Parts: sequence; C-alpha cells; structure tokens
Amino acid sequence: MFGEFKIGRAEMNEPYYYRHSNFQNWCTCENSDMFTYVGCHYIDQVHFITGLMPKSVSVYGIKDKYLNGNEGYLWTDGRVIWENGVCLHVTDIMGYPDDGPGGNFQGLRMYCAGNGRSGMLVHKTSIAALNIATLKK
Repeated sequence: MFGEFKIGRAEMNEPYYYRHSNFQNWCTCENSDMFTYVGCHYIDQVHFITGLMPKSVSVYGIKDKYLNGNEGYLWTDGRVIWENGVCLHVTDIMGYPDDGPGGNFQGLRMYCAGNGRSGMLVHKTSIAALNIATLKK
C-alpha cells in the first residue's frame, strides 16, 4: 500500500510543566530517560506497520534539572536502524511550551517507496490527523 519503508521521524514533546509532576521522582538519570519512557512505542508502531525488526538502537540524552534538583535526560534523540537498513529518527523531550497549541506535540512520519512511486504515512496526535499517500494513483 505505502511501499517499502525508507526513512522516518517520530516525535513526542511533553509540556515543560511535566517537570513539576511525579516525573521528577522517577524519570531521572539513574532510572530512565525520555526515550525509554515513550520512544519504545514508536519502535512498536513501525514494527506493527511494516513487520520489520529493529537491528540497532542508539540514544543521545541531554541532562536537565527538575525543580526538586534531580537530574534527568529530558531531551533525547534516538536513532533506530531496521533490519532492511533504513532509519527512524526519534525525538523525545520534556520541553513543549506550556502555552503551545494542542498541549503537546507527538507524531510519526514514515516515507516509503516502490513501483516507481513514493508513499507516506503521517500521524499527528496533537490534531488527531492521519495523512497518507499510497502507491496507487
């Protein structure tokens, strides 16, 4: 329908005010990070859609402080390489503007190709939208 998955991007930007919540007690450097909290679900989604298995996962995290002084990896950038050699880039942060539209930003964008055409799947949770382009005209 969409063609072979070639490259993608996933993103989950939680509001800055989440730093005032219970996250400051458990999503700390010694326990977890923003990618582990939600990035794994994007890996599950791509696997469900494509049937592909991840080959490698790497994550870079930037430390930041909560109000209680605990440190967490609140800005993370992940890269998932799949068994067919394609890449999914995943950004998970706790820095969406508190007054930003929609409360947060999250979504998945997948670009695909096949049969001399390209396809895509774009899901934006913050506006409850799914845009697709299939290989069929």
